[in-house]
Amino acid sequence: MTNYEMVQKAAEELFKAKTPEQVETFTQFIAFLIMG
Repeated sequence: MTNYEMVQKAAEELFKAKTPEQVETFTQFIAFLIMG
């Protein structure tokens, strides 16, 4: 499992996967913060 996948899992948990689009946006945002 990559860092990106772990972040995506966390995003899904936080959002309870309201919509895939929201989860994806949140995942990209977190990944951006982590990776600079």
